Amino acid sequence: MKNLNTQKRGSVKNLAISAALTIALAGGSFAMVGCGGSNESAQQKETTTQQETKPETTTEAQSADAGTTTSWTTAASAEEAAKAAGLTLFGVPATLELNDMSYANPTFAQAGGVAQATYETGATQLVLRKGASGHTAAMSDRAATEFASTWQQDVDGIAVTLLGAQQGQATVLTWTDGGAEYGVTWQGLGGDEMAMSDDQVATVVRAVHQANAASTQTTQQNQQQTTQNQNQNQQNQNQQNQNQQNQQQTTQTQTESQQQTSQGDGDMLSSDQAISIASGYVAGDNNVSGSSAQLVTGGDAPHYVVSFHYDDADYSVTLDAYSGEIWSADQIYNDGTTYDFDPDEYNNDNDSDSDDTYDNDNDSDDVYDEDSQY
Repeated sequence: MKNLNTQKRGSVKNLAISAALTIALAGGSFAMVGCGGSNESAQQKETTTQQETKPETTTEAQSADAGTTTSWTTAASAEEAAKAAGLTLFGVPATLELNDMSYANPTFAQAGGVAQATYETGATQLVLRKGASGHTAAMSDRAATEFASTWQQDVDGIAVTLLGAQQGQATVLTWTDGGAEYGVTWQGLGGDEMAMSDDQVATVVRAVHQANAASTQTTQQNQQQTTQNQNQNQQNQNQQNQNQQNQQQTTQTQTESQQQTSQGDGDMLSSDQAISIASGYVAGDNNVSGSSAQLVTGGDAPHYVVSFHYDDADYSVTLDAYSGEIWSADQIYNDGTTYDFDPDEYNNDNDSDSDDTYDNDNDSDDVYDEDSQY
């Protein structure tokens, strides 16, 4: 055990470091209690016991309570250390001031369900740890058996356990807050004990509590914002889906309307009916041969294309599939010549219709009479 009656005092330059959170620990002096009977200089102790924290490295620390070695893995941030330790968050004060020493810019590590922040100034360090439920790493590398006194202090309803040379000179603090365990160790890099007064203990505990409360609020706000963004994205997707459904419904309605316009009130003609109408249009009651009817539904309104042979030509007649209205009729000869067929010009009904051009009925409309070579 260290000699508790021997105190070392040293002057350390005041480091003024700006940070988001500055905690002034008012009043009280601090004492460094060295090991009795040791002839090592402070610099030699520093060299042999100092634990360096470097990026992407693993360090080991001996836990006097557990008697085991804890391997600490460095982390780039408090968030990274918390995640690796299984914690929701790890709030740390940006700046801590103990008398004339300012602690800022901590380095981070994690091990056994515990996140760690280490502040260093001169030849001293302050180590803050937060442990998740069921953690295996200790809250401090210092054992209770190293200290002559153990006592309790209430800080705003938080029961804090303190270890030190005597009451009012605490080196190690441990407490539970919000279901998580916390530990603070203030010491020299060579292991010398630093002592905090009761007021300083209260301010440190409050600072850690406030830092975690602020982090909790920020986390909740981020979660709320994330939820809002997700809800907005879902609303946008729902609106897009609704627009697509509306467009599909509009297209379907237009298609049905076009079909109804084409269909009228009647049913679609059969192919036989279409052939009968088309052949009657061309040949009247005369027989035709090679008849066929093809239903066409794309493009224009549904219609039939009827093909057949009559007299010395082939015919192709297009008619509405519902009303039977003739759209067009083509007369095709063997040499490939095609004419638009009009029954009024080729009906040979021997009347005086001015449209009968070639009926040979010896009336005034005959262009080619019986003596014609036509």
